[in-house]
Amino acid sequence: TLFRSKDQNMKIIINQPRASYYVGGAEIISFQHAKYLSETDSVFFITINPLSIGKNYSSHYLEFKNKTHSDIRFIELLFDDKFGYIFEIPEGANRLRWNWESLIYSKYLRNFMEKNDEKIDASISYYILDGISISDKITNNCLYLCGTPKERDDFQGSFLIFYNKIISISEEVSEYWQRYTKIPLPIISTGVDYQRFKPTTKKKCKVKIVGYIGRILERKGVYIFGEIAKKISQNNSNINFVMAGDGPELSKLKSLYGKYIDFRGIVNKPEEFIRECDLLVFPSLYGEGVQGVVLEGMACNVKIIAGKSKANERLLSERRGIVIDRSMTVDEMVLIIEKYINNSEKCRSRDYIKSNHDWKKITKELRRQIV
Repeated sequence: TLFRSKDQNMKIIINQPRASYYVGGAEIISFQHAKYLSETDSVFFITINPLSIGKNYSSHYLEFKNKTHSDIRFIELLFDDKFGYIFEIPEGANRLRWNWESLIYSKYLRNFMEKNDEKIDASISYYILDGISISDKITNNCLYLCGTPKERDDFQGSFLIFYNKIISISEEVSEYWQRYTKIPLPIISTGVDYQRFKPTTKKKCKVKIVGYIGRILERKGVYIFGEIAKKISQNNSNINFVMAGDGPELSKLKSLYGKYIDFRGIVNKPEEFIRECDLLVFPSLYGEGVQGVVLEGMACNVKIIAGKSKANERLLSERRGIVIDRSMTVDEMVLIIEKYINNSEKCRSRDYIKSNHDWKKITKELRRQIV
C-alpha cells in the first residue's frame, strides 16, 4: 500500500507542492501542521521533486524532513521536463505562474492517488488550485486559506466548490473568501515555536537595529522599508537597518538601498536574526493573513511595527506593538519608528503568544475541524 498508517489513527495528507524548493508563510505553516498532526495520526507530506523542475531543495525543507525521521512519510512527485518553461518565471513575480504550476500538479497528484486502494481521511491544501483534482478516495478535501489577493479574484474563488472543508487563517481572510461559498469558514490562526523563538539574554549595544525578515516581494512593503532606511540613515548614525530573505525584488533593492541596509540573504537561524533586532518593521501593502514573523518577533519580546490588518490590530493591541496605516507617508513612519525604538519601555508580548498561539492547541483544533 502507498499509505501505511498507525493503528486506529487518521490518514492525513499535507498537500504542499512548493514546499520542497520555496519558503513562504504557507510552506512554514504546512510544516508545523504536519509536525503536530503526526503526533497522533499518519501524515503524508506530498510535494514536488524540485530536481525534476530544475530547482534545488530548500534548506528549510531538508531540515524539516531530516528532523521528522519516520514520523511523516514524504512523497515527492516527478514533473515531466516539458513543463520547465513555467519554472523559469521567478517565484512571487507572477500569480499566473502559481496557477499554472498548481493546475499541472493537481493532475499529477490525482494520477498518484488513483494508484492507491485505501481511503484517506483528509487532505489539507494551502493554495486554492492545488487540491481541485484530488481523488474521490479522500473523504475530506480541506483548504487552509492563508491570505487574500490585491484585487477581487473571481477566478480563484470559483474553485472553492471543490473543497468540502475550508478554514481561514484570520477574520479578514474569512470575510474576503466567504462571498464565494456557502460553507462556513471557521478561523484557526497560526502558532509559533516559542521554545525556539525566545528573548535574548545578551545586552543590546548602543546602536539600535531595525530589521525586516521575510520574502522580498513588493507587496510586503520592502521598498517602503528601503525608503525608511534611507531617510533615517542619512540623519541618524545610531540606527542600523538589516534585511533577511530572498525574492524577485532583492537585486533591485540592493542597487537602490545597499548603502543603507545590510542585506543578509536567507538566514538558517531566523530566531538569532530576530533577537539581534531592537525593532522589526513589516509595512505590508496587502494580502496578509497572520504573519508568522510577527508572532516570532513577539515571542522574542522584540518591538514590532506592522501594516494595518485585523490580525495585526489584535496582535499588537494593548501596547504589544504599533500598527501603521497604509495611507501614512514615509516621513510619518520615520517619526513613529524613531520614537518607538528609543522608548525605554520593554516589550512584553511573549506571555500573550504562549497563551494564544501555541501550536499544539492550534493543531488540535485544526484536526477537529477537518474530520
